[in-house]
Amino acid sequence: MSILHFLESNCGDKARKATNFRKQLIDFLKEFLIFHKTFCQDYLEEIKNISKGIYSAEQSLIIKEKILSFLAKLLLEMDIHMIEKIFQPIKFMDFLLDEIKLKKLPPTVKGGVWFLVGILYGKFPILLTKYKKQINEVIFYEFTNLLNNTKKFEFKAVLGILKSFLHLLDDHMLEHEQIKELYVYLKSLMKPLEDANSIKINKCNLFSYYLIK
Repeated sequence: MSILHFLESNCGDKARKATNFRKQLIDFLKEFLIFHKTFCQDYLEEIKNISKGIYSAEQSLIIKEKILSFLAKLLLEMDIHMIEKIFQPIKFMDFLLDEIKLKKLPPTVKGGVWFLVGILYGKFPILLTKYKKQINEVIFYEFTNLLNNTKKFEFKAVLGILKSFLHLLDDHMLEHEQIKELYVYLKSLMKPLEDANSIKINKCNLFSYYLIK
């Protein structure tokens, strides 16, 4: 818990070395969680609250992305009954959707938030059924808009949405034409982008990167 408290108290430090150090600490916490779930379970509520506080207060986009990834790991690894009790899925889903709808999120953060939306809905589809139509409409709109943006390819945002789709497609409300359109987009992502300026996209096409991660 002292690591989280340290992260919380240093959210405003913009120095590169400090940011890299905080990033490494969050990576350590993710690994610690995997091997010490029982210990973490006793502090889950405090861990969740501090992590949300860090996300809201943090100045660094890298750390925001990392803390969202840590929250995703909590949802994926911890006991589902504990998650329901501590995270309060309806309240947490409201928070995540407000982030998407009401804020202009940078791509790295937007991708992390969408990934959390997918995990959360995948864990509690019945409890969150009232959000089903809204999530399906917004994620499809976001995905197609991102891929049709000719000015800038928001790699991390697209990647987060693809990861979210993994958890949403078992209980989707997409129409037949939307599924066909999604298939066409996914096929296009499997092809290297010949004219892309991004080294990341040139050296490994987006879809392969997504599957590896």
